[in-house]
Amino acid sequence: MASKIKKQSQTLLPSVRINIDDERIPKLFGMLLLFVAFYLFIAFVSYLFTWEIDQDKVLHFSGRQLLQADLEIANWLGRLGAIVSNLFIYWGFGLPSFILVYLATIYGWAMIQSRPTRAYFLLLSRSLLVMGSLSIFLAFVFSRSGFPWGGAFGSGVSEWLVSFVGTIGMVILLVFAVVLLVTWAFNPNYQEMSAQQLKGYATDYWSNIFNFNKKYQSAARKKVVLEKRFKTTLPDLDTDASANADDLHETMSQPIDISSPPPPPQRPPPRPTPATDFEIEIMPLRPEPLPDPEALGATDVNYRPMPTAPVEDGMDIAAELVNAQGLYDPTLELASYEHPVLLLLEDYSHQKVEIDRVDLEAQKDQIVATLLNYKIEIIKTRATVGPTVTLFEIVPAPGVRISKIKSLEDDIALSLAALGIRIIAPIPGRGTIGIEVPNKNKQMVSLREVLLSDRFKRSNMELPIALGKTISNEVFVADLAKMPHLLIAGATGQGKSVGINTIIMSLLYKQHPAHVKLILIDPKKVELFPYSALESHFLGFLPDQAEPIVTDTTKVIHTLNSLCIEMDERYNLLKKASARNIKEYNEKFVQRQLNPRKGHRYLPFIVLIIDEFADLIMTAGKEIELPIGRLAQLARAI
Repeated sequence: MASKIKKQSQTLLPSVRINIDDERIPKLFGMLLLFVAFYLFIAFVSYLFTWEIDQDKVLHFSGRQLLQADLEIANWLGRLGAIVSNLFIYWGFGLPSFILVYLATIYGWAMIQSRPTRAYFLLLSRSLLVMGSLSIFLAFVFSRSGFPWGGAFGSGVSEWLVSFVGTIGMVILLVFAVVLLVTWAFNPNYQEMSAQQLKGYATDYWSNIFNFNKKYQSAARKKVVLEKRFKTTLPDLDTDASANADDLHETMSQPIDISSPPPPPQRPPPRPTPATDFEIEIMPLRPEPLPDPEALGATDVNYRPMPTAPVEDGMDIAAELVNAQGLYDPTLELASYEHPVLLLLEDYSHQKVEIDRVDLEAQKDQIVATLLNYKIEIIKTRATVGPTVTLFEIVPAPGVRISKIKSLEDDIALSLAALGIRIIAPIPGRGTIGIEVPNKNKQMVSLREVLLSDRFKRSNMELPIALGKTISNEVFVADLAKMPHLLIAGATGQGKSVGINTIIMSLLYKQHPAHVKLILIDPKKVELFPYSALESHFLGFLPDQAEPIVTDTTKVIHTLNSLCIEMDERYNLLKKASARNIKEYNEKFVQRQLNPRKGHRYLPFIVLIIDEFADLIMTAGKEIELPIGRLAQLARAI
């Protein structure tokens, strides 16, 4: 009987279980962080006005003081607010403690919106660095003030540095730290830097902040003029202005990402080379002046004046629309989209392979000795060590035939005990013969290292893809838009799928979803399935398609035929817009020279990626060859 009563009580009592993966838990933590941020902000602001009254009461506080009911505190949040603000400002970092409020707000809002907090690690590290540096600076500048500008941390570090390097040395150290911070944040070009450029940078920076309202008011006035002139109603500028203001604020506050690269640095002018015995003089091409029609006379029938192109009214309307509303921005549909961070990729920088110079010397001597056995003398040798292959450049003696060296490829591989070598005879542009030998200890080339390079971040290509490193350890970046059909071939296990994933990841890290759409075809069904999470951003598919990635052969035929239809429609749009390619068309559309009511729209790049192409050809045959042939021949321009 007792056991039955126990079982009934267990069934009546609700079971409370907490799941760690429950999405409500990070939201609750986010709300808690927002509450803490709001509480700290009120306490810190109150401390600025009441610190002199409460300082003697909370300077050396204890738990007994917290519970005293007769203790009068002037802080707006009572005893707890006074103690917490005194802990952070007086015993902590001083006024820069407000940065903690900002970080708690950012992280709390990110957790409420279910954003990965790992993406804000760079912001966290930089904010903490700025907080510590600013605390030391304020404590040094206002060292004789009674208010704890830099807190105990800033005062302690500042007093130690002053005693270590002196007051003048401390000033020099702070100036040097500011220069380092500016260099790290903005990466200016010091080769062509001048005082006028520095003044221009500062003027542009502050004008973007303070002149925003003036630009908006002038745009509103132009909008009213256009409405009266063309007797139409233009869209309101409030939403665009607020969006631009938010974009401006986010651009100034957030750290620089790699989905938005700075312009490439300008190269300094080449230095004049010393004159030699052999000089070449290049005459500049000067256009001949047009003849004067009055000098030719009326009887000259060969002269015809160049007709002037008529100016369309639509161009004037487009110019006025640009002045009123600005250029068209296709990214506003996904204004809250954030590029992926590089912290998601694995870091293999610790797996560096050291170069064994003794082994290189032995391989070089073995190559020279093998060629001497066949009476081929070498004058000069040079080795270039790459991640996986070492290139030996040799200069043979005069009179040696190159074909004789190429015929000894297998003999050199046998003498080096290598799996296989490759002879490049000759190397274009160098006048040497190259022998590529595989390295015994190969170095890992990580995607993170390649995407972090300046060559990829500063590239102004339309569709940049980072394919790895060359034999000279230089990052190799190519433009997919200039090679519209790319075939990746090789044996099993040679890295074809890795190459496809590298191309896709390069586009995801560099481009916005409004600029690129991916069409993924995967008959193997297991290689490209992780990218199905990009269904609402980057992927393009048919309306009646169940899965965003095409895996069925019949659906592949429909997808390719639909791409051919899209290609024909885009060519019709280019014909109406008098454009030759997609770049010219989009430039006209961005400058508002094309009317959307006539069917014009912004054209993103479409990248078709097919995995296991050979198997697809074997199963489908001619039904797939025809649309692929059409796309390969005609789809380059659009």
